[in-house]
Order: sequence, then structure tokens, then C-alpha cells
Amino acid sequence: MPLGPISTGISGIPFLARDEKVRDITEVFEANPNQEFVMFGDSSHVDPDAYRIILEDFEAQVHVAFIHDVKTIEPTRLVGLFLIDNYAQAAAELMRLEFLSEDEARMVMNAVVAGGEIDAQGMEDLIAANQP
Repeated sequence: MPLGPISTGISGIPFLARDEKVRDITEVFEANPNQEFVMFGDSSHVDPDAYRIILEDFEAQVHVAFIHDVKTIEPTRLVGLFLIDNYAQAAAELMRLEFLSEDEARMVMNAVVAGGEIDAQGMEDLIAANQP
């Protein structure tokens, strides 16, 4: 697998994009049956719906699925997904799950601090609250 993002569901029509996204992700998961994945999406369109379908079909392969909270949606669309306000929260959760080391989580969080989404104290609070 190449490092980095895998673009899925590129149609501009939301519910067509959902089906494309599920199909594209299914192909990747089926081609890599022994690989676990961390999924990142957002709440603006169909990611929550597509990711819930993938979770049902490939539960053993999804380490965690994050949804960046950019638009308020029905809570029922988020069942099984981890809603985040920023990627520092995702890094903290991945550290808690022992997917990232503390140093790796800090690297992500430092970028979020530099972007102004959280401050240094917020980063330290996330680290402290999410120790494995």
C-alpha cells in the first residue's frame, strides 16, 4: 500500500459519491485482507454513511474511523465513528489505542498547534487524558 491518502467517491453528487466511496474502499480492503486501516472523513457530505457501511462489512480491518466535525449531522449517522474537532484529537485517540507512540502523536499535534486549532496547553491536556 502506498503511504498517504486514497481518494474515494469523487463524484460531486453526494449520494452517488457514497456508493462510489463504498465501492472504492471495498476494493482496497479486499485487495489487502490482512491490513488494518485508519479512516479519515468529514461530516460535510456522505463520509459517515459510507464509513458505517464499511465498518459493517470490514469491522476487523478498521482500526478506527474518524469524522471531522465540519457540519452538524444527526447523531445516528455517527454510530461506530469517532467525531473529532481537529486532528490533534485524532492523534490523541490513536495514541490511546496504541496505534501511535506519544512522540508520533506529538508530531501531529504540533502541526495542529502551529495551525492555530489548539494551543500548547490543549495539546498537553490531550496527551495526559489519552495515555494508554
